[in-house]
Amino acid sequence: MPTKRNHALYIEDDEINDGSDSDDDEPGYVPRANASRIHYVPDESTSFSTNGNRRTTTSNVATPASPSKKTRISLNQPEPVQPSLQDWDADFSEFDAEYGPGMQRAPPESERDDPHGQWARLDREAFLDELLRLDGRGDFMEQASCSGLNCNTADPMFRCSDCLHPCLYCKDCVKELHLRTPFHHIEMWNGTSFQRCSLKSLGVRIQLGHPPGELCGNPSKAAGDDFVIITSQTIDEVGLDFCDCSCAAAPPIQLLRMRLYPATSTNPRSAATLARETNNTGLEPSRDRYDEFTRMTRQWQHLLLLKRAGRGHDPSDNRVESTKAGELALLCPACFYTPYFLAIDANFRLKRKDVSSETKDPGLVRGWGFYGEVTRYMQHLAANWDEPQERSTCVAHDAVDKPDRESLGTASSGIGTVDCARHNMKRPNGVGDLQRGERYLNMDYMFFMSLLGCMLGLLFVSYDIACQWSKKFWKRMEIFPPNAQFTPEEKRVVFLVPKFHLPAHIESCNISYSFNLTRFVGRTDGEAPERGWSDINRLASSTSVSGPGARRDTLEVHMQYWNWKKIVRLGHTLLQRIKKYVPLMLETRAAWVDVEASFPYSVIAQWTAMAEAWEADSTKPNPFATTIRRDDLKDVRRRLAVVASRDINSLRVRGDMHETEMLSMGLQLEDQQRIFARNLKHVGAHETVDQGTKRIERETKLRRKIDAWMAVQQLFIPEVAVLRDRENTERKRISATQALPGIRADQMKLWLPSAIGTPAGALEEMRNQLLLRTHEYRYRDRIEGVRAKTRSATRAKEIDERIVTAADEYRAAHAALVSLGALLKRSEWQKDFKPLRQEDIRGRPSAVFGDDERRGGGGKGKKARADPVNEPWRAQQRTEAKMPMSWIWLSEGSTGDEKDVVHNEALRIEWAKTRAKAMRYAEEVDLLEEEMRRVLQYLAWRTSWWKSLVGLRADKQGIEASYMEGIRARFEAQWGGVGMLLDQARTLYASMSADDGDDEEGATMAEEAPGGGWLSE
Repeated sequence: MPTKRNHALYIEDDEINDGSDSDDDEPGYVPRANASRIHYVPDESTSFSTNGNRRTTTSNVATPASPSKKTRISLNQPEPVQPSLQDWDADFSEFDAEYGPGMQRAPPESERDDPHGQWARLDREAFLDELLRLDGRGDFMEQASCSGLNCNTADPMFRCSDCLHPCLYCKDCVKELHLRTPFHHIEMWNGTSFQRCSLKSLGVRIQLGHPPGELCGNPSKAAGDDFVIITSQTIDEVGLDFCDCSCAAAPPIQLLRMRLYPATSTNPRSAATLARETNNTGLEPSRDRYDEFTRMTRQWQHLLLLKRAGRGHDPSDNRVESTKAGELALLCPACFYTPYFLAIDANFRLKRKDVSSETKDPGLVRGWGFYGEVTRYMQHLAANWDEPQERSTCVAHDAVDKPDRESLGTASSGIGTVDCARHNMKRPNGVGDLQRGERYLNMDYMFFMSLLGCMLGLLFVSYDIACQWSKKFWKRMEIFPPNAQFTPEEKRVVFLVPKFHLPAHIESCNISYSFNLTRFVGRTDGEAPERGWSDINRLASSTSVSGPGARRDTLEVHMQYWNWKKIVRLGHTLLQRIKKYVPLMLETRAAWVDVEASFPYSVIAQWTAMAEAWEADSTKPNPFATTIRRDDLKDVRRRLAVVASRDINSLRVRGDMHETEMLSMGLQLEDQQRIFARNLKHVGAHETVDQGTKRIERETKLRRKIDAWMAVQQLFIPEVAVLRDRENTERKRISATQALPGIRADQMKLWLPSAIGTPAGALEEMRNQLLLRTHEYRYRDRIEGVRAKTRSATRAKEIDERIVTAADEYRAAHAALVSLGALLKRSEWQKDFKPLRQEDIRGRPSAVFGDDERRGGGGKGKKARADPVNEPWRAQQRTEAKMPMSWIWLSEGSTGDEKDVVHNEALRIEWAKTRAKAMRYAEEVDLLEEEMRRVLQYLAWRTSWWKSLVGLRADKQGIEASYMEGIRARFEAQWGGVGMLLDQARTLYASMSADDGDDEEGATMAEEAPGGGWLSE
C-alpha cells in the first residue's frame, strides 16, 4: 500500500494498476501507459490489523510508468503538497478516459467505522428482496427452453443450487452437466416452488474404475444400491457402480483412486471425500479475507432472520426498521403469546471483555429478537442503578449477596434469560447483558419485557433464588413503564425454585417453593435454562472478544436455531411424554387410593380440607410440615459442645480433653460400630479376598480408635476398669471353648454412662421403611416376569435390613432411657417410647378403617393366594392385615382412635405426599393434552398468517413479477404441506390408547376412588 517515509513518497509498482483490484501477475491485468505526471486524489481508506488496531491511509494514485519497470519507484520530492479544493476540480478527462470514471469522495468517518450500519441503511432491504427473489425462478421466469447447448427442450424445470448460474435446464442436460460434479444438489420446479431432488433420482451414477463418460462392460452396484458419501459440505446418497471387469481393482481401492475414503474394506456402503482446502506448509498462502468473511456471514444470518419472519413481505416503505420488538424470534408453539411457565437464570460463562463500544458496533438486530432494545435497557439501568439490593435470608446465595463477583475486567459479566420452562425455548426480549453480576435490576427488566402482551392471569415463575427475588417484587415493578406493570389481581404469580437447586435452600424454602408440592405444575422441573446453557456455552470463547453488537447478533442466531430445533422435535417430544406419563398417572393414582383406603372418610376429609386451604393460601397450616422437632445425634453433640464451652474453670477436664468431648467421641464410635455391623451383613458366607482385606483394615482401624478412647475414658470414669476386667475374664472363659476366640470391634462395649441414642429418630426411620416395604409388596403384586420380581425381592431385602437396623437403634436408645430414668427418677418418656417387641414391627394395616370395596377396587379382580413357602412376604402381609395397628403408628400416648389418627403428623405427611405425587402426574397429562391442542392451533394460525402475506406487495409499483413468484414459492415450500401434517397429527393422537389392562384399571379407579370424577376432570 502507499506509504510515506521522511516526507518522500514511495509507490509500490505492483500497486499501480487499473483499479480492478487484481494483482499484476493475475489474468486480466491491464498494461499501463507511459506517463510522468501524478494526480493526487484525496481518497482515504481504513483497515484493521490482526490485533484490532485501526489504520487510515491516503491513496496517492500516480500515472504509471513503463510496464517494464517492475521495481519500486522513488519520487523524490521535498514535501508532497496536499491538493486544495481547486485542484480537485481540475480536468481529469484524460485520466478518466484511460482508467475509467473518476474516484468518489471518501465516505464520512462514521460510515467507515461502521460498515454494517452503512449496509443496513443503504442496502439491507435490497439484499432481502433479492434473497426472496431467488426462491422463485428469478430472471428465468419467462424462460421457454432449456439453457443447455443446442437444446431446445421446452419448459425446463431443473436448476443446481451449487452451480454459479441459477439458469434452468431439462432433465437430460442437468444430468450431462453433472457427470463430473455428482455431489451437487438439484432443485426441481413443481409449478409453485422449488423442491430438492437428488442426482441419483435423475439417473446420474458414479462409475468407478473408468474415466468419466466411459461405459463399464460389467458394472456392479453398491450393496443394496445404497451408498452414502460424506463431503466437506453435506452427506449425500448417490448412485455408485463398482467396476467388476476382470482387471478391476478391489472396491476399496477403486474408491481410493477416486479420492473417496471407504468406511470399511468389506462391501463398503459409505465413503468420505479426501480433500484439503489449503496447503498447510505455508508455501502457498491463501488470500486473507477473514474480516470480509465474518462481515458477510453476519449480514447473511441477519437477512435470514428477517426473511423467515416475513419482513420482506411487508408493504411499507421502511419494512425492516418498522419491525416490532421481538418479532424476529421464533415462538414456542405450545405457549406463543400466552406463556404460563417461565424460568429465569443467569450465565456467567458468556462474558464479554471490555473491547469496542456500542457506538462503533451497535449490532443489526436492535430489539427485534431475543435481546431487548439496548438503548432503553441501558437508560433503565442508569436511572435505577443505585437501588439497594437486600441480602439473602436463606442460605448464602452468591447471586444475591455478591452480585459484583463476576464483573472484574469485563464489559459484560454474563447474560440473563427468560425461558419457557416447559419446552426449553428462549422468550422474545427475554435476554440481556449483565454488567455487574446477577442484580435484581437486570433480571426484573428481562422478566417484565418478556411478558409484554401476555394476557394469562396465572404465571408460574422458576428462579434459583426465587425465595429472595420474590420479596418486594410488586414494589420493584413500580419503576417500569405502565404497559409493563400489572397488579396481583390481574396476574397471580407463583414463585418456585428449580428442583435441582431446591435442596441447597433452607427447610422452609423446600416446602414453600417446591414444584412437587404446588398445584397445576405437573412434572415441570424449572431447569430449562440450564439445558440451554450446555448448548450455548460453546460460544463463550469466541464471543468474549467480540464487540457488543457482533456478540448479540451471534447469540441471537444461535438462540433462534436452538428454538428451531426444539420446534422441529416438539411433536415427537410431546407424544413421548404423554406415553410415559399416562401409565405413571395410573400407578400413582392407585397408590393414592391404597393409602386413603387405610383411613376413615372423616380423616381424609379433614386432611383434604387442610391441604386445599394451604394450596389456596400459603399462610395457612402446611400439611407437609412437621411441628415436632426431635433431637438427633448431631443435636446431642452440639449441646455437649456448648456445655464444654461454658466450663470456664475447667473443672471437668482431664489432660487437654473435657468430659463432654469424651462423651461426644464415644457417641461417634458407637455410631461407627453400628455402621460396621451393618456392612458385615452384606457380606455373604464366603467373602472374597478384597472383601476380607477391607473388613480387616476397617476393623483394625476401629479397634485402635476404641482402645485409645478407652484409655481417656478411664481418666473420667475409673469404675469402667473394674467392669472391663470382669468382661475380659468372662470372655477368656468362653473363648477357651471356641475354635476362633476373640470379639469383633462392633461388639466391644464402650460402657458409656448411658447408651445415649435417638429413639424418636430411630422410630421415624422404622416407620418410613415399613411404609416403603408395603409399597414394594403392592408393586410386586402387579408386575410380571422373573427379572422384575427378582429386582423387587432384592429391594425388599434391603428394606428389611434397614428396618432391623432402625429397630436395634431404637432398642439401644430405649435401654439408655431406662437407665437414665432410674437415676434421674423421671418416667414421662415412657408414654412416648414403649418397649419394642418383634411383633410390634409391622406395616400399617389397610383394613383398620377401610372397607372391602375400597381396598379391592370395587371388588373386581381376583386376590392373589398367599404361599407361605415360596412367597413368605405375601403370607406376612396377609397376617399383618388382620392384626390391629401397632403402637408405633400412633401419636405419643394415644390409644389409636380416629382423633388420634387425624393429629398424627407422620401419617398426614405420608398421605399428603402420596396425594401430591398423584396429582402432579395427572396434571402433567392434562398439560400435555392442552399443549398438543395449542401446537396444532398455532401451526394452523401460522399457516394462515403466512398466506395472508403473499399478496401484500403485489400492487406496489416497481415490484417485479419474478419477486412476487419468489414470495409465493417461499410460502409453498415452507408451509404448503402443514395442513396435511396437521391432519396426520390429529389422526395419530386420536388413535392413541393405553393398554387394555391400563384402561380397565383407570376406569375402575375413576369410578371407585374417593372424589369420583377427579381423574376425568
